[in-house]
Amino acid sequence: MIIETSKAYGFTIGHCKSGLFNLIKNTDTDPEAAFKLGMMYLKGQNVEQNTHKAMFYLNQARNLGHGKADITFAYLYKYGAPDLEKDPLEAAEFFRCAALFSKDGFKELAFVDEDALWEAFNLFLYGGESRKPLCVRSALSVLSDLREKRSPYAATACKKAMPLLTQNQQGRKVRCYEAGKFKE
Repeated sequence: MIIETSKAYGFTIGHCKSGLFNLIKNTDTDPEAAFKLGMMYLKGQNVEQNTHKAMFYLNQARNLGHGKADITFAYLYKYGAPDLEKDPLEAAEFFRCAALFSKDGFKELAFVDEDALWEAFNLFLYGGESRKPLCVRSALSVLSDLREKRSPYAATACKKAMPLLTQNQQGRKVRCYEAGKFKE
C-alpha cells in the first residue's frame, strides 16, 4: 500500500508505511504524535476514517498533556462525528477543561482561553439544541471564573442570565449568583 507524503502532519511518509508506523510507535510517550494520529483517524487522512481510534489517540494525547486535545474533544461532543453522537454536557465539561490548565498537579489553575470558557457557560446555561439548561450550578461556577478573571462581558452575562437562574424549577428556586455572592 502506498501512502502519500503529508507535510501537514510534520513528517514525510513517501512511498512506504514506515512514517505511519513510527508515528504509532511514539504515541505512548509523545503527545504530538498521539494528537496527530488521532486527527488523522478523525479526518481519514492517510488512514481509514475511524472515530473510535481517533478518540483513543486523542485521549492518549490528552493524558500526555497535549494542549489542543481538550478543545478537540469539546468540539467533537458539541457537533458530533461519525459514530459519535452530540453530547452538550460532555462538550461543556471539555470546553471548561480547555479553558483552564493546571500547574503543580491541580494546586493552582490558570486561565488560558476565555472563548472556551464562554462556550462552556453557554452550553451549561442554555443547553444544546434543546435550549434547556444542562447544569445551572456549573454555569454559575463558570461565570464566577469569568468574573474572577475580569472578563469584560461577565457582568453583562450576569444581568442577562439572572432571570433564567431565578426561575422556579420544579417548585423551588435556584440559588443565583450576583455581585460575587450567592442569594436565594
